[in-house]
Amino acid sequence: KDLRALCHPDVFSPLFEPVRGKGVSQLYNKIRDIPQDLPGIFLSRRKIVGAAVTVTLTVLSRNNSNSKLAYILLILLCGLVFLWAGRQYLSRAARFSVCLITFYAVLSTLLSLACQPQTTLPSNTSLSFLTQPITRAYLETGDTWSEEELEKYEYYFATDGLLYAEGLGDISASKLKTTVDSDGSRMGFLKFWLQTGVKHPGSYLNAWLANTKPLWYPGAAIDGYNYEGSLYPTYKDYERSYFSFSDYLDAPAQFNGKLPAVHSFYAHLAHDISFEKIPVVAWFFSPAFYVWVLLCGLFFALYRKDSSALPALGILMLYVVVSMLVPVILVRYFAALFFAFPLVVFITVKS
Repeated sequence: KDLRALCHPDVFSPLFEPVRGKGVSQLYNKIRDIPQDLPGIFLSRRKIVGAAVTVTLTVLSRNNSNSKLAYILLILLCGLVFLWAGRQYLSRAARFSVCLITFYAVLSTLLSLACQPQTTLPSNTSLSFLTQPITRAYLETGDTWSEEELEKYEYYFATDGLLYAEGLGDISASKLKTTVDSDGSRMGFLKFWLQTGVKHPGSYLNAWLANTKPLWYPGAAIDGYNYEGSLYPTYKDYERSYFSFSDYLDAPAQFNGKLPAVHSFYAHLAHDISFEKIPVVAWFFSPAFYVWVLLCGLFFALYRKDSSALPALGILMLYVVVSMLVPVILVRYFAALFFAFPLVVFITVKS
C-alpha cells in the first residue's frame, strides 16, 4: 500500500543479493526521511535567493524577453509557491516572489540591452497554437467551406505559398496578417477561430496532437525543423534530427567551435539514429517519458491527497502545459523535466 515499501531492503535483497545492505538501505532511508514540510527552500535566505535565481535562469532558457506573458506566468508560479508554503512560510514565500520578479526583470533587461536580439520571424509566431489547427482545417476541409468562411480566412491569412508543417507552428503563423493586431480584428479572429473549431474539431485535435507528439509519444523524434523548405537547410542531409542540432547560422555570424571533438559528438548524437532504437534507454532521452512520469506522480498524489506533493508537481505540470503552446517542441524547452526527474520520483515514493 505504500510505495516506500518497494524500496525496503527486504524487498530488494532477493533481487540484488550482491549489493544488499548499505546501498539499498541508504536509498530507503533517504526517501523515508524526506521531511513532511517540502518547502525546504524557505529554510534560509540563501536558499530563497538560490531558488529565485534557478527559476529565473530556467525561464530565460526558454524565453529571453520581458514579454507580458512571461510575467503572467511568473506571477502564477508565485501563487503556487504561496499555496505550497502555507502560513508557516508566508513571509518567506513573499521574499521568494519579490526576488524572482526582480531578478527576471533585471537580468532579462540587461540581456536584451547587451545582445540586442533580432529575428527574421514576424511577431505573430507567438500565435502558432492558434494558427496550426485552423490552417490544418483549411487545407483538409477548405473545399467544403462557404464563400464567407473562405473570405474570412483570406482576410486573416496570406494564402499565397501557404505551408503547413505538423511539428513547426512558425510556418503557419508566419502567414498570419498584421490585421489581427488592429483594433477589433483580434476578437474577430478569435471568434472565427472558435467557430471553425466547432465545425472541424477533428482537424484541430489532429493539429494539436501532431504538434505536441514528442510530449506524449516517447518514440517520437524531435525533428520539427526537418521539413521541405526548411529554414535550416543542413537538416536536409539527414533523415531526421532528433535534437535539432545544426551548424546553420545567419550571416554575418560564423561557426567557430574550439572543441571539434565535442561538436562532432553532439552532431552524431543528434543525427545518427542509434540510441533511439534501444528499448528503455531511449526513454531517458525523450521528453514524453518524463511527462508521463510527472502525470503518474501527480495523479498518485491526488489519489493520496498529499498536500505537500501537489504544489511541487503542480508547478512542473504548469510548466509543461504552458510549454505545449510553443511553435515547435525542442528538448531544451523541457530541460527542467529532465533535471526534476529525481525529485518527481522521490515525491511520488514519499506519498
